[in-house]
Amino acid sequence: MSLEQQLEDFARRMIDYHGFLFNEGFACLIPDIEPFSSDEGLFLWGYSEKRQRFETKIEKFHTSSRIARMEQMVKVPEKEYKKILAASIQGYLKALKGLGFNDIGKGVNLFGSKTKIYNVQGDAKLFENNLDALKEFEKIILDNPILKFAEDLGYFEVKNRDKLVFDSVFGGRSEPQVKKPVKKVAAKKERAQKAERTQKAVSSQKAERTQKPVSTKKTRLLSTTPLGDKLKKMAASQPDSSLDGEANRTAWSKQVNSLYKNVQTWLSAHAKSGYISFDINPIQLAQENLGHYEIDSLELDLVGGHQVIFQPVEMNILGAIGRIDVYHRGYSPHKVMLLLVDEGKNKLSWKLWKSLKMGEQQAFNKGALEQLLNQWID
Repeated sequence: MSLEQQLEDFARRMIDYHGFLFNEGFACLIPDIEPFSSDEGLFLWGYSEKRQRFETKIEKFHTSSRIARMEQMVKVPEKEYKKILAASIQGYLKALKGLGFNDIGKGVNLFGSKTKIYNVQGDAKLFENNLDALKEFEKIILDNPILKFAEDLGYFEVKNRDKLVFDSVFGGRSEPQVKKPVKKVAAKKERAQKAERTQKAVSSQKAERTQKPVSTKKTRLLSTTPLGDKLKKMAASQPDSSLDGEANRTAWSKQVNSLYKNVQTWLSAHAKSGYISFDINPIQLAQENLGHYEIDSLELDLVGGHQVIFQPVEMNILGAIGRIDVYHRGYSPHKVMLLLVDEGKNKLSWKLWKSLKMGEQQAFNKGALEQLLNQWID
């Protein structure tokens, strides 16, 4: 088995064995608790096959929806959440940097701070000749300030803390037993040079925009499962985008509003009968490289007091141009995702994802919407 395959196996097992949440393609999260959605949480790391690296996404901690969720879920006031998490996140990033992870991206003004904090990444090559670093990576995940924050609040407890998945996946292997000092020094020097190159790239926005990882197609899964193959195909079909900043946000907002118009058209007969009304409300989102921006959400008010919300979550995600969550307020199991994907030749379409299981994805149209609402208000 190649190192790449071993890393995939290791990552998947680590998420499952220690009780974390596997989501967003290939990501490790501290899950939220009922009655909130069970497919969201505090983002610890994701694995990118395209760049072959583990990477953080600290911008996910300061979205308005995340802050509101924490306040509702564990009664943590916004001010306290920001103060505690800001320190916890920096402590977590510091631990990863001590392992050899490097800064990436343009930086995040976490919780509106004037000082930018950078996401970090650990290349697969970091572990190629240094498997002990991978073992330390697992230890950091099991003992980091963000995890402690969740455990102190009493809504999550890591499983099997005293046992490492690393030992079962790599059979207790570490670095080769016979290794000449000169090679070890060379490897260390190579990593230092790589870190220096990465830091220089971060300091120049122009250089950052011209790097291939920013301008190429979106991240693909490191997976050989049927679902992984499906998502790889989706990711491969996504076109390169020259849009950035305001232009990118405008294009995404246009697609979202077009969807809302379709939804209102599809349900117009029910609206004329007085069974459904529509309400569009602006919400605030924040993403790395895109900053803070405003976009509309759509609320369906159905007879009987039922409310169904279409809420944009983010754009430029794995295998898709953007994502909208659709949920039945007050009914936590009633939640699906809508992904905007490019099917080639500039043809965009919305796909309904009821879960990550194969066979539960379908085109989102009038029939799919009516079927979904019929199931939810039954």
